[in-house]
Amino acid sequence: MIGEVAFHGTSDAGKDLDQVYTVIQAADRTMAGVMNGIRTGRAYVVGRGDQNVLLQLDEFRVSNKDTSAMIGETLQGSASGDILVHVRLSAFDGQSHPTKIRVIRSGHIIRQIDGHTPMQLELVDREAGSGEWLNYRVEVLGTSGELLTNPIFVAPRAGTPASTAQGVNRDSEKAIKT
Repeated sequence: MIGEVAFHGTSDAGKDLDQVYTVIQAADRTMAGVMNGIRTGRAYVVGRGDQNVLLQLDEFRVSNKDTSAMIGETLQGSASGDILVHVRLSAFDGQSHPTKIRVIRSGHIIRQIDGHTPMQLELVDREAGSGEWLNYRVEVLGTSGELLTNPIFVAPRAGTPASTAQGVNRDSEKAIKT
């Protein structure tokens, strides 16, 4: 995901290109590190709001009893089926600003909370099916700005019919949807 790829020029009312940022989570500040972050989908987009605030994603990960994954990664399914979602959000200026955090599983909002930065959300998703591919995203809305993450994928538990079906190939070398 790259912020404002739909920007068509300065005639777009209310769309200032310099108000949208793509944040790439790179292992290091080198060309190779940044390119690897883009290639593996380790990025989120943030836009300044009416109050000229820049939101900051401090943590977004999903985990099961065995392991965890972050943006652009794939969590291997677990036998229990419970997925833990962890989100921490703040504002770059360190101040309190109104926001709404949404956790989205495979296109459906599964949790939404209203509050003020800094915010934290922990969710146990007991309805996550262990036999299907899932993806989780975070969306933040409000006058303080907007933020949207790339997904974290959850692979079906080994041995389920969907685990052998075509899904999303998250190989770190290719990161290609199949």
